[in-house]
Amino acid sequence: MNKAFKFVGVDRNTLALSAPLAEITIAAPKFLKSLPPFDLKKEKLLDYSKRCAESMTPEVRAKIEELKAKGKLLPIKYKYR
Repeated sequence: MNKAFKFVGVDRNTLALSAPLAEITIAAPKFLKSLPPFDLKKEKLLDYSKRCAESMTPEVRAKIEELKAKGKLLPIKYKYR
């Protein structure tokens, strides 16, 4: 995976911290559409990702865990500082 990170110019931490956004996009796209949209002029992508992660319902979390268990999502661990 390190080669992939270098190839696209993104470090692992950046990917891990924005993982909740990607997971929600795959697991619950309708839920993501229900959230206020990302506005580059008002917030950073990391802030938007945090906002999405904090808004997740138990159903969305369960769907994400189910997809990870089936191997359809990468088992990326993330922890906001």
